Amino acid sequence: ADKSLTIGFSMIGLMDYQKSNTNSKFGYLMRHPTSNNQIGESVSEAVIHSSQISLTASLNNWITAYGELLYDPQQSFGAGSITALGRNQIQLRKGILVLGNLNKLPLYLSIGKMDIPFGQTGSVSPFTNSTMWHAYGVLSYGAILGFEKAGLNANISLIQGGAQFRAAHTPVQGTNIPSRLNNFSADLNYTFEPIDR
Repeated sequence: ADKSLTIGFSMIGLMDYQKSNTNSKFGYLMRHPTSNNQIGESVSEAVIHSSQISLTASLNNWITAYGELLYDPQQSFGAGSITALGRNQIQLRKGILVLGNLNKLPLYLSIGKMDIPFGQTGSVSPFTNSTMWHAYGVLSYGAILGFEKAGLNANISLIQGGAQFRAAHTPVQGTNIPSRLNNFSADLNYTFEPIDR
């Protein structure tokens, strides 16, 4: 609804025990599977895997803003173990401003830090993502111009260069400095409506 605020919250906890005949090698990959997190021939954990809070603000029927705060020491790229300060930070995982009203015009524009629509990169596992996702699950700063009508969605994304996440990483004059929109992605898909019988 217009002029509304929607709040979302999620917390995932997990507990497990593993035994291996190879030192520091285990079947289930606790994040990240290094000697900082798994050592010896048996390991166990009882942890908060991740927690997040999201806010969606519909400012009017043409402008919507979304922000997602994420706490994920199990998946953090910070140095040290899951108790290290560098891995216990809260980050703005996504922040998106969307301009458009699909009820009046089938075009929309999104800008911010967001997932770039790029194929099917999901996984059946909530903790270990697919190889596709590891290579191409793009999270980056940029802009998306899209068209959506009658099940058809087509969009083109302009992606900020520099040290972006996964396949969005594109050097700018041989550096990691994000000073140009120098990468892009295009996606076209169609959703079939179910047949009523």
